[in-house]
Amino acid sequence: MEELSKAYKKFVATIYLSGKSCVRSIANREEISNDPVKLAKFYEDNGADEILIFDLSRGEEEHESALSYIRKINSASAIPVCAAGNIKSFEDAVRLLYAGCYRIVLNFAKENNIEMVKMLSDRFGHEVLMAAITSTDVFTEHKELIENNISELLIMHEDCTLKLLKKTIVPMLVPLADIPLERLIDYLDKDVISGVLGTVVNANIEELYGIKELCSDRGIRTYGFKASLKWADLKKDDKGLVPCIVQDVTNKDVLMMAYMNEEAFDTTVKTGRMNYYSRSRKSQWLKGETSGHFQYVKSLYADCDSDTLLAKVSQVGAACHTGSRSCFFKEIIKTKGILD
Repeated sequence: MEELSKAYKKFVATIYLSGKSCVRSIANREEISNDPVKLAKFYEDNGADEILIFDLSRGEEEHESALSYIRKINSASAIPVCAAGNIKSFEDAVRLLYAGCYRIVLNFAKENNIEMVKMLSDRFGHEVLMAAITSTDVFTEHKELIENNISELLIMHEDCTLKLLKKTIVPMLVPLADIPLERLIDYLDKDVISGVLGTVVNANIEELYGIKELCSDRGIRTYGFKASLKWADLKKDDKGLVPCIVQDVTNKDVLMMAYMNEEAFDTTVKTGRMNYYSRSRKSQWLKGETSGHFQYVKSLYADCDSDTLLAKVSQVGAACHTGSRSCFFKEIIKTKGILD
């Protein structure tokens, strides 16, 4: 386990899955999305470090539907996916692990979950197990079992957090409301707290890279973008611009080419969304601001001469203003092979 004082702190997005729908919370079953895979991708693209899925299904049919979506989310996701809820048996736990989940959460308020801990830990390792803690009494009663067989605690109520800080060195993932930055920093600065989830993440997901940058500025290690080259290190053209070639990170298609000025470059690095400079309008623009076809940065490279950039992105919709997925669709010449 990484030394706690040196550990990166994570921001975990939460999906509350009720059958085929994503709802607002455990208590509020208002639908916010009917496409769980798309919602998971949205959280990933905007900088979530992990996704925690609560299966809130009622009945076997809904549960099977939820499990199917959990498999699909795991297949589509480049970040770890954890699962909680509706784990009633050893078989339920195993099915989630075989569905690709990085970790599963066992609710220690339920006796049958406690009985499975040692068996699951022996078979799959303690790294795949989290314990949902609803009170300090629950933790105290099972402290030895938890510390020997659990890799992380999921604190279900914020008021338990401070009471547990001096009781254990097991990393704690804590739920937070939409709180001021100073209070967030105060939580993340505590060695035993591994990360946060809840409204503070879900409600601020589109500003998450900026929040991570502010945390990093205050000495909190986060999984944000850390640019190894600055704008000053790049070679610009006579108008002070640098061309940027944009490639789809999934299928490697070249999508478009545009220019960046310093402001566009810095904003791209800070927000994780591609920004450019329009030579015709003489202004910065955010790709997708009017169309919704955002480009989420997965990596950014400079060429050997540092005068051209290559961005690998997760593209929403079409990259071209014509509606084409790529701007490069006008074929000029193409070789013919024996198989053509």
